[in-house]
Amino acid sequence: MTGVSCPHLKVDVSQDHALKQCPQTESYFGNVNPFGPRSCYDEGKRVAEALVFAYRHEHSLDLKVARIFNAYGPGMRGSDGRVISSFISRALRGKDVLINGSGDATRSFQYVGDCVGGLRALMESAWNEGPVNLGCEAEISINDLARIVVRKVASVTGNREVGIQYKEAMADDPMRRKPDCSLARSSCSHPFTSLTLRSSHSSPQARQHPTASQP
Repeated sequence: MTGVSCPHLKVDVSQDHALKQCPQTESYFGNVNPFGPRSCYDEGKRVAEALVFAYRHEHSLDLKVARIFNAYGPGMRGSDGRVISSFISRALRGKDVLINGSGDATRSFQYVGDCVGGLRALMESAWNEGPVNLGCEAEISINDLARIVVRKVASVTGNREVGIQYKEAMADDPMRRKPDCSLARSSCSHPFTSLTLRSSHSSPQARQHPTASQP
């Protein structure tokens, strides 16, 4: 990479350490448990950003960092563990969707097309300071998400609506995760669309996906 004049992009999924700040800005340094079941996931992202910026400083690279918040869309694997694909996969198989905790936790989901548009806009922008949040600022509870998926899958397949079951909450999982995208709007005009307007883009494709039948 040294000596190459084109800009480089480091993409990261949204930071999980927003327990003390929501909406989460890029300047928030986090609140992570370094010794827990999710520590390698949370701290791994922090380490990656630190390494990227050290490399950028050492080699004077034009390097941009995007923090992606909860993207979804066609082609998601039913077994990848993400909440939307997990809900869709189980509903397609006629099984109740499973929620960790009470379902009152909220997330902010962005459609993959908006995410790609945001990444392109960031790469074409003059911004070269720190990370940039890319996501949707509209929150939705996991309970409401489950109901949207259940209704959408039943509508697409013509099958009955499945139920919703609850499991024990995951350790260190934040109750809210929402980006502050002010910087993205000002630096690269990043667009976003709410989950409810884009829900029709996931279920039909998931139905045809070969991994949709996996546990």
